[in-house]
Amino acid sequence: MSQDKTETDNSKTKRVSEIYNFKQSTSNYLLLNQVEAIQRRQSNTNIGDRNIVVINQIGDSNIAVSQTNSANSSLEYIQIGDRNTIKSSNSILQTTERLIQNGNDNAITNFSFGNVSNSSLQVLQNGNNLRFEKFGTNSLTENLSFRITGNNQTLIIRSF
Repeated sequence: MSQDKTETDNSKTKRVSEIYNFKQSTSNYLLLNQVEAIQRRQSNTNIGDRNIVVINQIGDSNIAVSQTNSANSSLEYIQIGDRNTIKSSNSILQTTERLIQNGNDNAITNFSFGNVSNSSLQVLQNGNNLRFEKFGTNSLTENLSFRITGNNQTLIIRSF
C-alpha cells in the first residue's frame, strides 16, 4: 500500500476565516465605542428628573421593547448581531439599565417592580442563544451586574 500526498487549496477557507475575524474585531470595536459614547452622554447630563432611552442596533431582526413608569430612568440597549430580543418593564422610582447583547439569538426579559426606590441592572451577553430573565426587585437585587459568555446558557432570577 502506498500513500499519495495531495495538496489541498485552502485559500477559500482562509478567506472565510479572515472575513469572520474582521467581523468579530469590528463588532468588538463598535460595542466598546457605543459603551464609551453612552458613558460620555451620561456624565454630561445634569438634569433633574428625566427619562432617557438609548437603543443601538446593528444586525437584522433585533427587537427592543421597554415600558417604564418611573420619575427618573436611564435605559441603554445595545444589540450587535441578529435576532436578539430585549423586553423590559419597570415600575421603580429611579431605574438604570445597561443591556448589551453581542451575538445571535440572545434574549433578555426584565420585570422590575417591588418595594425599593432605586434599581440598577447591567447585563452583558457575549455569545449565542443566551437567556436572561429577571422577575421582581427587592433590597437584595436592586443593584445587579452580570456578564454571560458562551453559548446556550440561561440565567433566571426571581426576586419577590
